[in-house]
Amino acid sequence: MKKILLCIATFFLVSCAEESKPYSIAMDRNWFSLALNGQEANLNGFINDLLLEITKEKKIYFEIIDNNFDELTLDLKKKKYDAILSPIEPYNFNKAKYDFSKDIIKTGFVLITSKKANYKSLNDMSNKHVGYISDTGSVIFLQKYADIFEEPYTSIPTMLDAIVNGNTEGAILSIIP
Repeated sequence: MKKILLCIATFFLVSCAEESKPYSIAMDRNWFSLALNGQEANLNGFINDLLLEITKEKKIYFEIIDNNFDELTLDLKKKKYDAILSPIEPYNFNKAKYDFSKDIIKTGFVLITSKKANYKSLNDMSNKHVGYISDTGSVIFLQKYADIFEEPYTSIPTMLDAIVNGNTEGAILSIIP
């Protein structure tokens, strides 16, 4: 009987003492594909604080692995870590390969319209002219909306003036000037 109690007690102590394995999460702290204009440290600080709060509240532990953007998905496929924090868009071809969480923080393009306009999103801008800054890759984002007329601009002030003057109904920017 003492042997059984000793075995049970030993098993109980070992199982209680065993700490759960941390979830390994990789991220590129430079946020390669986001236009953060020097605010990368703020985003990284926010993510660190968020993970600390999750650890406190849910007793889930994380191991953060720094990696470059090009390696994130490749190493995820190799199961070098459990998850990645990345600005990869949830397009259908990406959804076929990965599971996506809800957005942790809203980053990306901002729709700018005149104060008088009633547009809340690009979905409201069917058959409207929407400006973008050429040579920034913004046009790729607009191409998801087949019924929007894309208007390229070479500078932000010119594009914003076009909205004020009524030459275009809106514009997208990756940053708010």
